Amino acid sequence: MPDSDQVESGPLVIAYAGVSDNVRASGMAHRPSAAAIQTWLIEYLARRLNLEQGEIDVTIPFERYGLSSADAFELMGDLQGWLETEFDPTLPYDFPTIAGLSKRLADGDLP
Repeated sequence: MPDSDQVESGPLVIAYAGVSDNVRASGMAHRPSAAAIQTWLIEYLARRLNLEQGEIDVTIPFERYGLSSADAFELMGDLQGWLETEFDPTLPYDFPTIAGLSKRLADGDLP
């Protein structure tokens, strides 16, 4: 079994809120990449909205997918659980696309 700081050679599956990813979110000490967060968000939205992952455009604002404020708040709660950290749940208003939010979460200190 690998150390918690290592990644297995095969896919490592994380299940959270019915979403899987081949990247382990091990707290924010080893922050997942923007690509990993983006993949998680795509899988989450595809599952939540009954869409194919290929139908999710990372440059389209969340509101165009019909997410209500309550949906966005729930999404942020699930994302915080996956990332094992807390941040301002209003981030989707400041970074309203998957691409923008993923980059912000991967790059910066979280509010």
